Amino acid sequence: MERRGYTDYLLTPLRYFKIDNYKDSIEFSIENDYQFTLLYNSEFQEEIVRSYQYIESYGSLHSKHVMDNFACVLKYKDCPNDKLIRTQEMYIHSKKSKYFTTALWFIKDNSIIPYYTTISSVEMIPPQILRTSDYYTCSDGGIKDVFFTYDEIKEAEYWAQVLLTHAIKLSGENEIKSDEIVNVSLFPYSETTSLSRAFLYLEIARRESFLPAKIASYITILEILCAVNGENTYKVSERVAALLGGNSDEKMDLF
Repeated sequence: MERRGYTDYLLTPLRYFKIDNYKDSIEFSIENDYQFTLLYNSEFQEEIVRSYQYIESYGSLHSKHVMDNFACVLKYKDCPNDKLIRTQEMYIHSKKSKYFTTALWFIKDNSIIPYYTTISSVEMIPPQILRTSDYYTCSDGGIKDVFFTYDEIKEAEYWAQVLLTHAIKLSGENEIKSDEIVNVSLFPYSETTSLSRAFLYLEIARRESFLPAKIASYITILEILCAVNGENTYKVSERVAALLGGNSDEKMDLF
């Protein structure tokens, strides 16, 4: 049964994410379909914490996480009072938040973690939570706060569009069905594009804290993007040198 006139909230806290000289909320959107607001310690987050049974369900420590971290927040109306559909809404919002942090990685190395996702309501509907196993590390295997500027966050919109267009699928029959949520990592490997495979290995590399394994995943990404078949070592060396080098001598040195 659908509801009219009531407000629902989706929220994903981001650990280790900071914004230089933060003053106000930031709208993040792509083609009016991939959107949320970045907030920190705001009245709106307090409103979420005060929503129906939020503190009773998750406790004061969880509520503190909501206020003490930047968060991807979406406020909307008329979400049906159906637990499965609300779970799917959390799943999609969690994906949006994760792809945003991946887009930030293209700008600056980071260990930002989309902590969990909640959905709550001003109506008498108990809140729900979706916990994820994502745990990212920086390229050196460490975890630390990373600061971004407003301009860098807006630049991330470009990279998020590239990812959504060429490497990932946010929703639809391949990820979400009427009665289940499908793990995208279980898709047949041979049926994915090179960019999609590179994205999957990037996710593996960013989750890995053991440096040899992290480096191995980075090498696999280069092989996927720069070598189709044959002698991978030669092709990767040649094509990466061509991409990064300036004049002929610089390219030869890199090779």
